[in-house]
Amino acid sequence: MKQKKSGRKKRQKEILKQIIMVGLRLSLLLIVAILVVSLSRELFRLGYDLFNERQKDGVEIAVEFSVTVGESAISVAERLKEKELISNEVVFVLQKIIYDKDIYAGVHQLHSNMTTLEILGVLSTPAEK
Repeated sequence: MKQKKSGRKKRQKEILKQIIMVGLRLSLLLIVAILVVSLSRELFRLGYDLFNERQKDGVEIAVEFSVTVGESAISVAERLKEKELISNEVVFVLQKIIYDKDIYAGVHQLHSNMTTLEILGVLSTPAEK
């Protein structure tokens, strides 16, 4: 009798252990799936912004923007974002790389409703003295 109870308890423990392992594996799989979906969504949004950016609505405001000699693209992107001329610094830097643009030092005339690529086009032409 005692052996039957002991054997039954062992089986119950083994079944419980297997249930816990299946639960852990399913939880891990769910976490991985959520991460994949989230990453895919962010990469899609980045790609969309990178290649399908639209002009901003609203009143067009002229803005003088100066670039110093030797200033990095990241620094320029951060300052453009601070002035709300671009919405995403990563898109600006990636477009600079993809379209192989150089940013020239000087004072450039920008407008508040320009796309990131249009701003990059202005900054990649020598500024008027």
